[in-house]
Amino acid sequence: MNVGRQDYPSLEHEAYIPALLKALHEKGGWAPRWEARPRVGELLNNRFGWKDWEKRADGQYNWEYRIDWMRKRMVMDGLMEGNTPRGMWQLTEEGKRQASRLP
Repeated sequence: MNVGRQDYPSLEHEAYIPALLKALHEKGGWAPRWEARPRVGELLNNRFGWKDWEKRADGQYNWEYRIDWMRKRMVMDGLMEGNTPRGMWQLTEEGKRQASRLP
């Protein structure tokens, strides 16, 4: 397990958006939450700060919890569908467009 970078406490929330776009784009635009979250963690692992690796009372790492919150923001921003079955995450057409432009 990575202990996190010591030069800052946690990764800025906006960094999760391109990582989540990329993770879903790699899966064809949709994936179950249990597949998407670990992939986002792989993409951001070397950027997490020490607070990202702290565990919450529910057993999740802070970075895992932030992915769920950023997913909600992406739904509000029109990048992800909000009417999918529970646990299924899907990009909108706009989300697919933005994901296709990522390196």
